[in-house]
Amino acid sequence: ERSISSERMLARSVEDAIKDKAGRRPRANSTDGELNLPQRGLCDERIVLQSHTWNIKHFYSTENSGAVSTPQPRGFVNLGNTCFLNATLQCLIYMPSFCQSITALPSSCYDTNGSSKKLHGQRITVGLRSLARMAHGIASMEKNEPPRTKPIAPKTLHSLITSCKTSGHRFRPGRQEDAHELLVHLLDAMHEGELFAAGINPHASGWRDRLPIPRLDETTFVHRIFGGYFRSQLLCNKCGYKSNTYDPFLDLALEVSKK
Repeated sequence: ERSISSERMLARSVEDAIKDKAGRRPRANSTDGELNLPQRGLCDERIVLQSHTWNIKHFYSTENSGAVSTPQPRGFVNLGNTCFLNATLQCLIYMPSFCQSITALPSSCYDTNGSSKKLHGQRITVGLRSLARMAHGIASMEKNEPPRTKPIAPKTLHSLITSCKTSGHRFRPGRQEDAHELLVHLLDAMHEGELFAAGINPHASGWRDRLPIPRLDETTFVHRIFGGYFRSQLLCNKCGYKSNTYDPFLDLALEVSKK
């Protein structure tokens, strides 16, 4: 059994979150209390916290033998000016919290009512899951096959990325692109796919004001791993009262000093 519970990673809906009275409450710390951020919501944060360090015994074990094997890391084939894609994939697939979480998902994680039709962000999540399982040799181990060592050609994911126009930008085949822009696209797409699967339409007017639980949209597994908050604070010089405002983000650009 894997250390990450796939049942509580993506399967929760808005109705599930509403019924979970204990999970609607924030953690017992000052920041979460002030944010009013649910400790479970759409994804239980405790599950993601388990994945912040590599658990080799569970990650590389097979159900049949329980043996632990650590195959050699596999790279990615350049499909023609796809350095931006390969660099981003390497970071994601060898990041323990993201990799262990996404590989624990079932292949049918977004199939509902017998339908396999998925939104763009949901196909991105399934595609990254498949790539991570291949890169770490999980698929081969489950089939009792010898580990593969050749680089992987991420053609399916590349096709998904270049076939969809998002935020006014289109990643074109054969053109050099920016790795940071791609990362932002992947995170936003997966986050949106989770919201739709839970029953939240982030394209509807005023959707956030109609959430039954405050900040429920900030409890997806993507937001649990990558999300953070900008804090703006107003301080009264007379009484010392502090008024804090929190704005969520999924990526944070930092200036690298030359010093």
